[in-house]
Amino acid sequence: MEDKKKALLELAEAFIKNELALDAYYGLCVDRIPEFKDQWLLLSAQERGHAGVFKKIMGSIEENPSKWTMGQYNAHVVNLMNGEIAQQIEEITKGEVVKRYIVTFAVGMEASMIERDIRHSFRTSLQEFQVLLSKVADETAAHRQLLMDIDANLKE
Repeated sequence: MEDKKKALLELAEAFIKNELALDAYYGLCVDRIPEFKDQWLLLSAQERGHAGVFKKIMGSIEENPSKWTMGQYNAHVVNLMNGEIAQQIEEITKGEVVKRYIVTFAVGMEASMIERDIRHSFRTSLQEFQVLLSKVADETAAHRQLLMDIDANLKE
């Protein structure tokens, strides 16, 4: 049971880091592509909200580990994605990335298997958390569309 709980907590922590990494990414976009400032701020705020959902999930796992099981992914897979985001943030900070690629990368992250199937990142019988994960999934789908709209209207 402790191994299962540990794996669940590691996965929740990886998702928290993922959402906060995307928040930081979109925060950089405010300065780099300011013509879409409102959109970047919205995306950033929602990513922080998603991190909050995963923090709640961590708390629930701590209190009721028997109500939770692993979903589609493990922490290692999510952390690989986190590494890609960190690398891209570093490149943007150095000024080595053109605007179009900044947006294309974000579309790719939001369209990844992990993000597209985020509602199945964990399995639980707790209705409250099923609803929260569905909300995160719906917002993530909206992120993809918003980013594609930015891409379509981006002027180099």
